[in-house]
Amino acid sequence: VVGTLDVEEEEWLRYGASLELFEVPTHASLLPLLGRVLASVPVPAPWLLCRGSRGELFFANETTSTSTYAHPFHGSLLKLARVLPVLLRMPSGPRRSLIRGLLQAWDSEAKHDYSLWRTARSDSGQDYYYHSETLATMWEDPKEAILLSLDLKCKAVCLLDGDAYCTQLLADPHDDVRSSAVQALRSMTEPLSEAAAELLSDDCGWIRAAAADALADTGDASKSPGST
Repeated sequence: VVGTLDVEEEEWLRYGASLELFEVPTHASLLPLLGRVLASVPVPAPWLLCRGSRGELFFANETTSTSTYAHPFHGSLLKLARVLPVLLRMPSGPRRSLIRGLLQAWDSEAKHDYSLWRTARSDSGQDYYYHSETLATMWEDPKEAILLSLDLKCKAVCLLDGDAYCTQLLADPHDDVRSSAVQALRSMTEPLSEAAAELLSDDCGWIRAAAADALADTGDASKSPGST
């Protein structure tokens, strides 16, 4: 089946689990969150959400006529896989500070990414877009994909703004999710300085910047690694 599919959160949860982004069962409570945000953010053109003969989800590119099991926003999912477990260990106050920093950093990242795209015209007279650094090309305006990727990340971290998400999971039908939620609620004690220290060495500069800004906002900058 190719094209627009009606995929429920539960199926997206299973797809998310198949990616093995989180340590399970420790972070099984993050799988419903992943299913929820994947269900709420459409895949960008020229990608199509498809279903294989065995019912599995995959993604087809209309322009290149290629297909893959990897989500078009796999890079954003990898960032969430590093950030969400850290947020889950923090008390609600410091967690909000880090979430605010992430939202600001990712918004800046999206604007920077879009600024690197240029327009050009093909020999046939059709406009297209090319990336000024990687020289990647596409017919579709990259703004849609960049904004949807931003929306995916923002929705995910905002679901952890407060303790309501984990509290709701105490009634989840999956045993591993309930157990993980209980453990998460018990372990939300890690200070921002310790949690952010892990992100200050992240591969992504925008995540490092968000962690540093969150520490500065709360007066914990002196506790960050490498400070004097």
